[in-house]
Amino acid sequence: MRLTRNGKRRSERALVAIALVVSAAVIWKASFATFVATTATSSPVNSWDTGKLVLTAKDSAGGASLSGSAAFTVTDLKPGDTIADKCITVVYSGDINAGAPARIYATAVSNATAVNAHSLSTYLSLQIDEATTNASNVTCTSFVAAATPLFDTTHNQTGAPTAIVTAGSVKDFMTNRTNYGTGIVTGWTPTPATAKTYRFRVGFPGSATFPGGGSNTIDTDLMDMTATVTFTWEVQS
Repeated sequence: MRLTRNGKRRSERALVAIALVVSAAVIWKASFATFVATTATSSPVNSWDTGKLVLTAKDSAGGASLSGSAAFTVTDLKPGDTIADKCITVVYSGDINAGAPARIYATAVSNATAVNAHSLSTYLSLQIDEATTNASNVTCTSFVAAATPLFDTTHNQTGAPTAIVTAGSVKDFMTNRTNYGTGIVTGWTPTPATAKTYRFRVGFPGSATFPGGGSNTIDTDLMDMTATVTFTWEVQS
């Protein structure tokens, strides 16, 4: 666009100079005559449009969309249960480079009413890993994690190690990572046609073995509870 407009401006200056020379000759012979010449950049028409930023959560780089879907739907948990890892591949289909790394934060959170100040999400451990090799499906086949987790009990956790908000717990994430400004900064700055996989590892080890936990009494307080959270990625230009 810029080269085209500049080229047309050079043509416009040349045409105006010729018109002035001709007009001067006409004025010398007949002062009442008037010549007019115009030019415009009309082919092609000048236009401006904005680029777009588009993120889609999928079960692999080329798989089905998971946006608006639940990665985890786990029921009847008891302390010590193993919860299968889930991998979400985030595909970037925008047409401009992002201006900063993507961030992950919590939205649409809810917790069952606490019993004796104990909530289930406080005792659900959460680890988020970013891929060096993307997963080929939502069950994390072929996934290779970066050496340092994005979030766990020692990395980017913010909660105090207490029974209210255990550091590195789901409750910690949903309480303290709630928008772009407070979101976890990933290692991925999206460029067109790229994708990155994130592994979510959630555990329910029981309060006695989870930092900030304590006893079977606490575990009993957690019976018949629910916790929900939506993991949201955001990118800005």
